[in-house]
Amino acid sequence: CNFEYGLTIIQNREMDCYEVNFNRSWAEYATGFGKPYADYWLGLQHLYDILQNHLRFVLAVKLKLDGTEYQSYYNNFDITDTANGFQYSSNRYNAGVGIGTGDSIGQLFSTYDNDHSGQNCANRFHGGWWYTSSVTCSLANLNGERNGPNFESTIHWSNDKGQRTDFDYVLMWIDRKN
Repeated sequence: CNFEYGLTIIQNREMDCYEVNFNRSWAEYATGFGKPYADYWLGLQHLYDILQNHLRFVLAVKLKLDGTEYQSYYNNFDITDTANGFQYSSNRYNAGVGIGTGDSIGQLFSTYDNDHSGQNCANRFHGGWWYTSSVTCSLANLNGERNGPNFESTIHWSNDKGQRTDFDYVLMWIDRKN
């Protein structure tokens, strides 16, 4: 964590590193797993605690695909506590400078053992994520498998990127805003 500048990495997927399994339980997504210098998830409870210490945060998503970086921002990013399912909220998506990723984040965090989507999304997508309650679940699966058995279960970000699953890396972080 780089608290001097307000940046905190919440998710990292390095495609040439040893793969950490992201198909984890609710408890594991709450506390975090992996190694910060490789595949990593900070933990939803840690994220929630950090978000309580400042009024405004921005969530940034960066994808690298075929050597090109795509980056987008979600202003006034927040999540609820565990009792309310770590529900995602943001008042505005912004493509930022450069090439945006498109808006592909749902609202309800689900894992295979705690489905808030009502659609069994975490089981279908092989990883925890902020899914929607629609039958399609989400346009993204950044916590899926590298080489999943089908498109849904493979790491993907569909909005503006089509059905691409061959990312060089995926990175999510939060940044304090004044």
